[in-house]
Amino acid sequence: MCIGGGGGSRAPATQGYFSNGSLIIGEPGLPQEAIDNGITTQAGWQSFSQQRIADQQIAAQKDIAQQQTDFNTKQLDEVKQIQAQQQQAVDDQALKQSTYNQGQTQALGDASKRINDAFGVFGDDYFNQYANDYMNQVNDQLGYQRTQADKQLAFGLARQGISDSQQRANATGLLDETQGRTIADEIGQAQQAAGTLRSNVGQAKQSLLGQVATAQSVGPPIATSSLGDVNSALNQQNQQISGIAANAGDVVASLKGVPTVSSLGNIFSALTTGTAGYLGGVNSNNANAAYKAGAGLGGTNPNRVYGGAAGFG
Repeated sequence: MCIGGGGGSRAPATQGYFSNGSLIIGEPGLPQEAIDNGITTQAGWQSFSQQRIADQQIAAQKDIAQQQTDFNTKQLDEVKQIQAQQQQAVDDQALKQSTYNQGQTQALGDASKRINDAFGVFGDDYFNQYANDYMNQVNDQLGYQRTQADKQLAFGLARQGISDSQQRANATGLLDETQGRTIADEIGQAQQAAGTLRSNVGQAKQSLLGQVATAQSVGPPIATSSLGDVNSALNQQNQQISGIAANAGDVVASLKGVPTVSSLGNIFSALTTGTAGYLGGVNSNNANAAYKAGAGLGGTNPNRVYGGAAGFG
């Protein structure tokens, strides 16, 4: 309800308004909303309206800003989640790879140690002893043959009636020379046999280590496997590698043993036969010379060894 403020045709300067049952006087033309908000002037209403519009704009901007913030936060969370998933995948991959690498390194170290330990018996002392064992067999053969040769030589010289110590020494010297040459040759053979064994040992050892490396070079598809799959593959691989290492003992046993020396043959046979014949010939020549020096006197023995110009039987 409005209440006029003057008479005649002039517009009233004020106007009465009711708000919540109370009479409020204000400038004419004010909307009820202005009166309800305690505004009684047009300028006040205009300022109020502008402020309200500004507040609405600010509120709208805040709402937009909040929506943008919420959107950015959500995007950041999604990015963080994706990054976390990617990092987890990288960590899982690194864990699987490190687990596999450590398992391989451990298996290789264990297998290599077992192989090296098994082949540890083959040191310089072993190969030197191997050559000594070789020569012991040679010396056994030579010792037996020399004993027989000495007996045959003594028997042959006795049959020829040769007692001259120089001739016996010459014959013995030939036997010694032959025995010395044989020993020198067999020392070379012993060293060669030890060298051959050393080479075979080295090849056998490298073969086992190579088998271990080959078995270990085949890895599981880590990128598509779980940690359990990696451990399972390692266990299977370790069993194979362990089997190779366990075989080292059998390989070592097959390489160990007493050296084999071929029969030397009867190296003194030609000397014992030839020397006796040679000395017998020398004795016969001496006897004939003594016989001739005695002018062929009767009773002389042409088979006797004479020490002077003439001898008598």
